[in-house]
Amino acid sequence: MFEWSWRSLNNLMALKAGAIRFNTDSSQMEIWDGNQWTGIISTSPELQTGGTLGVFHGGGDPADPTLDVMDFITISTTGDATDFGDLSSNRRNHRGNASRIRNFAAGGYSDSAGAVRSTVEASIFSSGGGSSSFCNLTAARYVHSGGGNDIRGIHAGGHSPNAPTIAGSIDVFDTFSGTNAIDFGDLSQSRVDTGGSANKQRFITFGGITPSQVNTIDFITISTLGNAADFGDLSSVVANAFGASSSTRGVFCSVAPSASTICDKIEYATLGNAADFGDMAYSRNAGASVSDCIRIVSGGGNISGGGRTNALDYMSISTGGTAVDYGDLTDVRSGLAAGSNGHGGL
Repeated sequence: MFEWSWRSLNNLMALKAGAIRFNTDSSQMEIWDGNQWTGIISTSPELQTGGTLGVFHGGGDPADPTLDVMDFITISTTGDATDFGDLSSNRRNHRGNASRIRNFAAGGYSDSAGAVRSTVEASIFSSGGGSSSFCNLTAARYVHSGGGNDIRGIHAGGHSPNAPTIAGSIDVFDTFSGTNAIDFGDLSQSRVDTGGSANKQRFITFGGITPSQVNTIDFITISTLGNAADFGDLSSVVANAFGASSSTRGVFCSVAPSASTICDKIEYATLGNAADFGDMAYSRNAGASVSDCIRIVSGGGNISGGGRTNALDYMSISTGGTAVDYGDLTDVRSGLAAGSNGHGGL
């Protein structure tokens, strides 16, 4: 017994932290942490989105040009959206980005306030109840592009009172501290009415008006600072398109000069032109999309022939094709923004 105990102790002292064994008594994999064996948790924060939520916020409807409404859906299911709370200020033509914890609404304008906004407000996915002030962009802007990863929010281009024609600057803020945004660099060309999407490494801005519509796709590396570079081209010139992503693929919706069902895709890891991805169930522009890396759900927007919609539809990010009906937002509106706690940048 004495000899066995010393042999066991010597064996444990020879182990290095990180050694793994299978415990036949508990039928569990264990890891040596340097002092003891402990069970290996077979889950990952990358997978734990808690039933990924998509939150759609702001916009304008026929009765009110700017709204403070916030809706949410559980992306893996179908059905009508549910009230999430209210923005702290009415916004339209603003843009969103999201971390795993917070959903952000940045910029935009409010007809009732008569001003373009520089403020960024944030809501907590896990609690609902609306949003509150978080930080400020470097300048007020609207009809820009937004996106980012779990650490940084990126907002680029758009109209600004400080540059009444077209702005090309890119702002960045961190999603944890509430510190105001700083200048990141500039787009390859100044433009408005752009769309945006991101994975962990890259932020993409696509389409827009320069003042003519373009099919340009720009990208930046989120972890750095500097000017955007050319990624490739969309299948068509476009304004007021919108997008979402998985960790490897960006999907851009309403890729046409006016309201459309057409969707393009790009692969983040490579440069090159976008390719056909499929069609939304409803023709629209100036809507918003969210994803859980498996599905992309699009909602709201201006429809062909005039008017606005509250329709939601979805398609698989891995296969594309024709989207199918998901349900409805709580209100008919366009110029809205959206974010999720399980998109490709997280």
